Amino acid sequence: MEGINLRLGKERSLTFKIEEEHVAKHLGNGKLGVLSTPSMIAFMEFTAMLCVQDDLLKGYTTVGTKVCVEHVSPVPLGEEVVVRARLKEIRGKEINFRCGNFMEG
Repeated sequence: MEGINLRLGKERSLTFKIEEEHVAKHLGNGKLGVLSTPSMIAFMEFTAMLCVQDDLLKGYTTVGTKVCVEHVSPVPLGEEVVVRARLKEIRGKEINFRCGNFMEG
């Protein structure tokens, strides 16, 4: 698409501190004070959006439409998680990312 400057492999990383509103117990989808899967997905979508936002046409942004995740380790309240998004595919207006989250330390 003309005016868009996307490039495969572009990456963005953000660090998120796990607050009360991010834990499963707070969201009602569990009883533990650990990072909820919905919050993890939100962190990934936000990081992916910021990865390419400056390369999109003015007034455009990203919208998540498909997510495949594996939540492999609990991240407790108060800890930090690093989320990395990498642009892996461009198909017309559809762009796909590979995202990962990594506990600090």
